[in-house]
Amino acid sequence: MKDTKETTKHCLIKGGINMNINTIIKKLTAAGLKYKEVELYNPEKRGLMVYHDYNGPYPTKEAINAHNAVTAIANKYKVYSEPRGYYTATLIII
Repeated sequence: MKDTKETTKHCLIKGGINMNINTIIKKLTAAGLKYKEVELYNPEKRGLMVYHDYNGPYPTKEAINAHNAVTAIANKYKVYSEPRGYYTATLIII
């Protein structure tokens, strides 16, 4: 996983609409969630994969709460998010 300071520095260089990514990263870090910046097909968009993995056949209450927290953060900043792999991660597209 990338260091938050390194990711934030990278985001500040790009500027523009990606300035929201700094705030989103701070919120995710404050919530104790693990994330990774992912490369998307569209070079104008940026992606964050937020992990909230669980053990067992069904998502735990903690995994669903983490997913809901990520979705709330994404909705607050009006960016797109979607669950991946039976609630093991959430993709945020900025």
